[in-house]
Amino acid sequence: MYSSAIPLLYLSGFLLCVILYWTDKILLLRFNSTPPRFDLKLATRSRKIMEFAVLLHMLVALYMLSNPNILVPDTQS
Repeated sequence: MYSSAIPLLYLSGFLLCVILYWTDKILLLRFNSTPPRFDLKLATRSRKIMEFAVLLHMLVALYMLSNPNILVPDTQS
């Protein structure tokens, strides 16, 4: 949500996804013999959540980039 105003969040999000991918992969291969079965319901719900997430991202980006009180440089130092 805040990545429009803080682009460094893209990098931290990417690193988090890589770390979680490898952690989940190791845990899955060592502690679970068969992965759980997922059906079409999970994919459909994920798609609907992502549609909401895109809308929320656009609204927060619009608010952060258009509000003059956010991201004002500190000139008192």
